[in-house]
Order: sequence, then structure tokens, then C-alpha cells
Amino acid sequence: MILIVDDEPAVRCAVDRWLQLRGFETDTANDGAEAVEKCRCNHYEIVTMDLEMPIMSGVEAIQVLKRDFPDLPILVLTGFVNDVERLHGVTVDGILTKPIRMHELESAIRKIIKRT
Repeated sequence: MILIVDDEPAVRCAVDRWLQLRGFETDTANDGAEAVEKCRCNHYEIVTMDLEMPIMSGVEAIQVLKRDFPDLPILVLTGFVNDVERLHGVTVDGILTKPIRMHELESAIRKIIKRT
């Protein structure tokens, strides 16, 4: 199952719908805090994470998730490439910039899932 984390409903819905149509099982979260909570209660094969979100940013959420679930693959989807520097050495499994090209997203997810 893929967890899609983005505070923008249009982005979250588009990614969710695309991935479901491509045969993936998905779940969504509105912000980093909700993502962390869902990861504590569910098993995900991969998380797609926006970086700029209210309540808990994607950067903060990634730091928590990599600490608590070090093998959980995280694919960053961001419109702010400079924010990637804020990860402070936390390793992610890929970075795609918005606007997202859905075929590239699907390809990246399949490659990451295949590696794990």
C-alpha cells in the first residue's frame, strides 16, 4: 500500500486516483503529523511526501519516519526544490518536482518498490 501525503487536496486526489487506476492500493494523509500516525498503525510499501505542509512539515515527518521506520521508502514530491536541503542529511529514496508527471511518478514508485 502507498501512503500519499500532501496538504493540497487537488494534488492528493490526482495522485491517489492515478495510482489506483494503475493497480496500486493507496491511502492518504493531509500533513506530516497524520502521516506519522498512519505509519504507526499501518504497513506501507512506500510513502510519497510533500515537504511544505502545515502542522508538521514533510521534512519533520521524514525525520521521524526514518528514525522509527528506517527501511520505509520515502519519495519526496515537492514544488520547492530548495527545501530538500532542509532534510539535513536524512536520506530519501527519490525526489520528484511538481508539477508531477504521473508516468514518472509511477515509474519511480515501481523502481523503489522493486528494490525493497
